[in-house]
Amino acid sequence: MKKKYAHHPMDFAIGENEKFYADMAARGWLLDKRGGYFSRFVEGKPQALRYRIELSQPLFLDETAALPEEQVALYEDCGWQYITSRGLLHIFSAPEGSDAPEFYSDPRQQAATLKSLRRSYLLGLLGVLVIVGIQVFFYLSFSSQGLGRLAAELYTTFISNTALLLLSGAMLLDLLYLSLYSLWRVAKLYRQLSRGIPIDHAPQKRDILHRSICMLLTASELLASVLVLSQFLQAQNYPMPASMDGLYLTFAELGVPGERTTSSIDNKESQVRFEQSLLARHWDTREFVAAAQPDQLEYWMYQDVFLLKKEELAPCFVQSLLHHGTFNETPGDYRFITHPGLDEVYQGRNELVVRRGNVVWEITLIETPGVVGYADVLDAIAAKQLV
Repeated sequence: MKKKYAHHPMDFAIGENEKFYADMAARGWLLDKRGGYFSRFVEGKPQALRYRIELSQPLFLDETAALPEEQVALYEDCGWQYITSRGLLHIFSAPEGSDAPEFYSDPRQQAATLKSLRRSYLLGLLGVLVIVGIQVFFYLSFSSQGLGRLAAELYTTFISNTALLLLSGAMLLDLLYLSLYSLWRVAKLYRQLSRGIPIDHAPQKRDILHRSICMLLTASELLASVLVLSQFLQAQNYPMPASMDGLYLTFAELGVPGERTTSSIDNKESQVRFEQSLLARHWDTREFVAAAQPDQLEYWMYQDVFLLKKEELAPCFVQSLLHHGTFNETPGDYRFITHPGLDEVYQGRNELVVRRGNVVWEITLIETPGVVGYADVLDAIAAKQLV
């Protein structure tokens, strides 16, 4: 037995769903099961069928969405065949021209059945708002920087992982739009039934604007997903080479002698991770060199280096990095200093944030007298050949 899956209208579009299933039956595809987004059909002889959808009305917080058995039995006694259910929707069919009566002789009675569907959409909208609210509440309550920290992290993600932020934004916008549109459609249908106007079981009018918006949002999500996957697949992790292959610094460049070793804390090797977003190229490095001083096991340096595509993005990006350093949590923990050849330099405890044109360095390094200091780092950045 052949089976086929087809995308069905959303739950609120009761008349559209009924027409959709009738049209499929006329082509020889009979409804077998309704899923979240797709319905499953089995191949059969083309038939002229009427489909009707009944909504269950569970109490608030009642997880049981099934129709009462006596209600199903009543419909079947009247000539309707129960087909399948999904959530609040329960679907019946009857041959076209049969004596099976409509479920409701008065549309005003059917209007009451929409309350449970409206409540489900309202809870969905509240769920989205609660998720956003929890994020805002977290930053207001547990971060000394409040929403400034949230804005900084969003901007950092916008630069370093643009596609992921675009995907998250498109998905959130999609959820909000569908929730609001669904509530509006249910309210519109409720007002129609309350005025005694029955549901159109074979609507011909298509909501072109809604379809266009949905197609645009879906296309945006698909495109962003492809970009996220592309960035992930193109990312490279490799041992730090003897000679640097990016805009990051090395201990050798800073004049620090010694062979590379592993971290005494987590036994990690010197490594480079390179990835490229829509707005920047990013080198994330760590380097460990055996220390010459007997009281130290190794010298270490961590870096995040960003080559931005547009220099005008760099000043705001620098400010965003100042909100979440490793040893410095707020911009107030840094002090601004000047250095020849560099546009911005912020020095904090064990950290530097430096901008030169469209390149930004975030460096974590402990100064070691007589070995390496921040002045050496700044001189090296000022002298670096930028491609």
